[in-house]
Amino acid sequence: MLALMKVKIYDIEVVVVDHHFPGEVVNKTVAVDEYVDVHVNPYLVGGNSQITAGALAVEVANMINPEITEKLMHLPGIAAVGDHATSIEANKYIQIAADKGYTREELDKVASCVDFEAFYLRFMNGRGIIDTILGLGNKDKHAKLIDALYNESMKRVQTQLRAALPNLKTQKLPNGVVFNVLDVEKYAHKFTFPAPGKTCGFVHDNIVQKYGEETPIITLAYGPDFSVIRATDAVNEMFGFNLNEIVSKLAIEIPEAGIDGGGHECAGSLKFVEGLSKKVLESFAREVADLGK
Repeated sequence: MLALMKVKIYDIEVVVVDHHFPGEVVNKTVAVDEYVDVHVNPYLVGGNSQITAGALAVEVANMINPEITEKLMHLPGIAAVGDHATSIEANKYIQIAADKGYTREELDKVASCVDFEAFYLRFMNGRGIIDTILGLGNKDKHAKLIDALYNESMKRVQTQLRAALPNLKTQKLPNGVVFNVLDVEKYAHKFTFPAPGKTCGFVHDNIVQKYGEETPIITLAYGPDFSVIRATDAVNEMFGFNLNEIVSKLAIEIPEAGIDGGGHECAGSLKFVEGLSKKVLESFAREVADLGK
């Protein structure tokens, strides 16, 4: 909010397009709305994170300039597959992409390549190469680049998993939740792709393949002052699991830990001061164990 406040002092218009939980919604507004001119977020109108920011951005672009609609309409499909969105809207966007010649597997590859390239671009623009990855330019170059980047990214993922999976601690709790914990500070390569968040996601997906999507599974990867959490939709459906609510609860219970974070209901992060890491992680584990009580 401080950054937005500074921007507004210079009379710059601010538009936010997002699909993460924006905080408590009161009369279709949230705290940040005081500092933005336009806020597009499904939560403001009773929706949730299953309508992705990638889809929303394309719809906004269509309103601004309908002439580019046809060029962009496969992008929401990439966003939906890349962010594991499951909704009527997501399925329709994936079908639109299919009508333009993109299979679900191809959409997944494109999303993976965007992640891979963005990791190394960091704060650089990279517009030319990202345009090619997204299929907005030469189709032949698109195909060659996707093939090269995807193969390389998967090699690095497998290298990371070879280090991480043998050190993953898994237990089935009395409430039926399969709880997985990984110390990514000790058992994952640093400063290379995939980063801790993506590593947690790949480890989680590996466990999901073993137990099935219908199983309540929570995976926590942690470092000295952070943790990354992934959960199957089954955890939310069976227990009402919402990471944002747990983060808020722990922040109140352990104020000295300086807890912050959140994200989606079933995917996000948790930040805290290093000295209280054990207490925070144990409290989170207790919240998981108490699900259903």
